[in-house]
Amino acid sequence: MLEFNSIPLSLRVPGSYIEFDNSMANTPLPAQLHRVLLFGQRKTAGTVAAGVATRIYASDDSATLFGRGSMLDRMIQIARSVSTNTELWAIAQDDLQAGTAATGSVSFAGPATVAGTLPFYIAGTQVETGVTAGMTAAQLATAFAAAVNAQPDLPVTAAVDATTTSKVNLTCVWKGLTGNDIDLRSLYYRGDVIPTGITPTIVAMAGGAGNPSLTASIAGLGDVWFHSWAVPYTDGASIAAVQAELNRRNSPTVQLRGRSYSFVRDTVGNLGTLGSSYNNQFLTFLGMAKLPSPTWEATASLTMTVGTFAPIDPARPLGTLPLPGVLAPVIGDRFVQDDRESLLHQGISTAIVDDGGNVLIERLITTYQTTPAGLPDTSYLDVETVLTLFYLDFWLRQRIATKWPRFKLAPDGNKLPVGQAITSPRLIKLDLIAGANTLVDAGLITSLDDFKASIITEISASDPDRVNCLFPPTLVNRFLVFGAQIQFRL
Repeated sequence: MLEFNSIPLSLRVPGSYIEFDNSMANTPLPAQLHRVLLFGQRKTAGTVAAGVATRIYASDDSATLFGRGSMLDRMIQIARSVSTNTELWAIAQDDLQAGTAATGSVSFAGPATVAGTLPFYIAGTQVETGVTAGMTAAQLATAFAAAVNAQPDLPVTAAVDATTTSKVNLTCVWKGLTGNDIDLRSLYYRGDVIPTGITPTIVAMAGGAGNPSLTASIAGLGDVWFHSWAVPYTDGASIAAVQAELNRRNSPTVQLRGRSYSFVRDTVGNLGTLGSSYNNQFLTFLGMAKLPSPTWEATASLTMTVGTFAPIDPARPLGTLPLPGVLAPVIGDRFVQDDRESLLHQGISTAIVDDGGNVLIERLITTYQTTPAGLPDTSYLDVETVLTLFYLDFWLRQRIATKWPRFKLAPDGNKLPVGQAITSPRLIKLDLIAGANTLVDAGLITSLDDFKASIITEISASDPDRVNCLFPPTLVNRFLVFGAQIQFRL
């Protein structure tokens, strides 16, 4: 007897009663909604309190929500330059009260002997100061400070030193270690020229300490599913908090799959130490030296790039994708191939610069490097492997939930009545094999014959309402390395 989902059998009023059943209407490969989450500090002028996860609908909103020129405002601007379609969320942190703001300075020698324009770059943003012939160092310092303060999106404020009037002190607008990554330089683009007679002396940003705690922000996420986390803080306490939450979310009982991404500006040695300090498939650090762009903006660009392209095809290599808004280190500051090879063996992802000066992902890896016993393990090396597993997890759960909703369960070997909402381990197995064909066609898994031979579905020996399944896909690999021998003849 045919079994209905909603139409009762006891109806006596004449008429036609129609219900809809969508269990066979779902596409073989459902699209997975992908949410990108940005962590970052706000200004007190922001209208959204710290620790409140907020969806960003337009980049113009960020200045109002988190304060113009704040870390989070700039991260949102960069993220939206990557994609306007990917779902974007942000959660703000307030400065650590006990923290300190990074400071730096620029001292000028003069006077200028010709008129011109003084180029200067703060966190990758150009600041131009008009120079007249005969302008003294003190006059130039005053003009430079005014030019800096006229740009509200900069992460620093400027003030002429009270004692040395030819010196301008720069102070990060927030507290914390991240301020130390603010790049200061007088020349970057071809054609930049310092007017004759002027000599700027730069003291790099330093002294920033005390990143905000992420505990309240993480608690504020609730059970909302965020797939890609942009984390601009790489101090031990921050990463420990992120790692603990990602481990919890990726557990089989929670299943809110997600990963974090951080851009780090440091030397090869320090980056290697950072990567070797972790062993987790949910953490990714991408390292470059002397990056002109601030690390929080580079982090936003990287995370949004992954969040935009991974849903299209999680198994396809992310290498060679550009990172919009990220300025490349100058030629002498870029890691050579030996450096990058070393970093890729220490849990650090790498980037390269093309001939057009664009920063491109070279290879994205996780920090997972060894088994719990300390033996080398490459099973979770590449980010794409984890992203593919995330999608297979989503696909499998979605297929079971939509194909067998409110079904009864019978052991194999029984004759099942036609039209009844009843299934068996064998029927589930056959459906998963059919579904695996679509995964093969989509280029996500291979070796279908091996899959068919290895898949197991059975009723649990301890719970008659439960089906246990061994789902054994062979993941597709990535074409990353090509080796050839040119055997020539004369």
